[in-house]
Amino acid sequence: MGTRARHSVLVAGAALALLLSALFCATAAEPAAAVPNEPTISLERLQELVAASPSGVPATFKTVVKGAAIETIPCTILGIVPGAAWDNGPLIMFQASGPVIEATGGIAAGMSGSPVYVDDAGSQLLAGAVSYGSDFTTNGYGLATPIESMQAVEDLMEPVSRQAARVALPEPISTDGQVLDHVVIAPNHAAANRFMARPGTLVMSPRGLLQVSAIPADSRVFKNLQHRMAARGIDVVAARAGAASQSDFSTDLVPGASVGALLTRGDLWYGGVGTVTYTTPAGGLVAFGHPLIWDGPVALSEVFALEALICEV
Repeated sequence: MGTRARHSVLVAGAALALLLSALFCATAAEPAAAVPNEPTISLERLQELVAASPSGVPATFKTVVKGAAIETIPCTILGIVPGAAWDNGPLIMFQASGPVIEATGGIAAGMSGSPVYVDDAGSQLLAGAVSYGSDFTTNGYGLATPIESMQAVEDLMEPVSRQAARVALPEPISTDGQVLDHVVIAPNHAAANRFMARPGTLVMSPRGLLQVSAIPADSRVFKNLQHRMAARGIDVVAARAGAASQSDFSTDLVPGASVGALLTRGDLWYGGVGTVTYTTPAGGLVAFGHPLIWDGPVALSEVFALEALICEV
């Protein structure tokens, strides 16, 4: 799928926690199953690997930090956090490292949906999608949505709670000279900032990005919009003017590619920025890894490839 290809949307768009995994389908008639083209690892098997490796399970995730070049980011899976997702499902805790993470100071906005891979007996298996990053640390902590939850996107298209949740880890995790025993899952950055960073607790928020163009960020109109959307659990940032998809930039929407999803388009556009997790045999794609706007099924104006610039590496 190329840059400005239009797709009908089977999107639990904003709504899934898992993720929204926004599921975009090339055909409108019959929803395609959200089955990845790539081999996957079950959560049960991943838990076995974690239990067998006290120091963590080596992994990687793919994302774009500049232009269209997909980078491979090293990370370590530290454990499984039960009951952390909106449906009381689990999330995967990991710690990323390397020059990209050092440059961004952690899991950056726009990385949501980045596919996470684990080596199991010599095979690279898709484990999940980067979904949340820590707001108070600079050491690459993050949470990923298990691939099994991403695949369930079609069955879970319901509005989700915007309340923050504090979850106790089944067993404390020792890393970087500290012991972690709790995780706070906040629906947005504003909610995360209301929590004090306590010893042993990580505060996480989504790493997708909602943008509005053509309204000056210092204007009363923009600030009023931010305030109103924050009350709905949605962070909004200013974007460059112009139609987001009207450019000569083109790249394939493959796992790890930067992707945009517009709710409105034109000189004034509003939409989300994230990363493709995987494609499906039916020609669809699954992205983002967490709720986009939290309100259940939505119709998107357009899905398109993006030229990213998270940081200079």
